[in-house]
Amino acid sequence: MVLQQLLVLVLLELPSETVEIREGVKSVLLPLKANKCLPRDVRVEWTRPDQRNIRIHVCPEEQKNIYEGRTKMKADPLRNGDLSLTLKTPQLEDCGVYKCVVYRGGDLLLQKAVTLRVK
Repeated sequence: MVLQQLLVLVLLELPSETVEIREGVKSVLLPLKANKCLPRDVRVEWTRPDQRNIRIHVCPEEQKNIYEGRTKMKADPLRNGDLSLTLKTPQLEDCGVYKCVVYRGGDLLLQKAVTLRVK
């Protein structure tokens, strides 16, 4: 129990990454892989910090916003540790920074920034 509580306080900031694609592709993957399965009570949020932190996708529930119907995550991302986000029909306006954060309660466990460049 004590070990589990200590893990909650550890923040892992993964190195940022840049993904470049050409306009017109069907989808793009914004990668994030945790190296182990995550507890079921975490919350995963993909946001756009360069766009007033608009929520792009929230797991376990999907967010209703301008990205509705354009984002998805793989099935059971908490168990398999694959928190990557697929963005469908990327456009020039989608260029910018995307940030994924993983929370448990009020503690921030993991975060990563991915810069998307659409040419």
